Amino acid sequence: MVSGALDGIERVLEAHLRSGDRVAVETPGYAALFDLLRARGLMLLPVDMDERGMRPAALQGALERGASAVILTPRGQNPTGAALDGARARELGSVLDGFPRTLLIEDDHLGLLAGAELHTTVSGRARWAATRSVAKALGPDLRLAVLAGDPQTVARVRSPPAASARSATSPVPPAMSRSANGRPFGGLTAVTSASFQARCRPNDIRSFIRS
Repeated sequence: MVSGALDGIERVLEAHLRSGDRVAVETPGYAALFDLLRARGLMLLPVDMDERGMRPAALQGALERGASAVILTPRGQNPTGAALDGARARELGSVLDGFPRTLLIEDDHLGLLAGAELHTTVSGRARWAATRSVAKALGPDLRLAVLAGDPQTVARVRSPPAASARSATSPVPPAMSRSANGRPFGGLTAVTSASFQARCRPNDIRSFIRS
């Protein structure tokens, strides 16, 4: 467990990248993530997207320009709400296959609230990490997310200095476990997911990306 999806991403970046490295990011994208990358001295390589996520040709271009890492959102992308489908996830996977040493970070910050099936891009990757946030479902004050990754990435995140400046990774808190396994959690997830979907209709997403 980490203190939210952004904390997990920062830990992975600290474990693998150095100031001056290039990172491929969705555009438009999450302002707080961009601020984090710039604060760490990393260079942003914008990747155009549509309602199905990153465009494969745009990702190819960013990787050819030397991206050391790619950060993408599989569903519920901020700010567009875009979500990968199976075909787009496979297309992006094919592009990434040509750059096996590139670090892939998948940010599933909405999780079940996105109202869309998860089509992951991390399968078969040598260097990867994935965050699955629960803060939006159980309450933002919890600031909790699950972080998974390849063995080397997980080992680095658990070791200093990646974990020194923050709370250490920890087991699932009892309150969270009870909520996630109980009926109130399921009802809360359904209500919150419906609200999110009402605010992120496909036509709205397409208009936002084109604007």
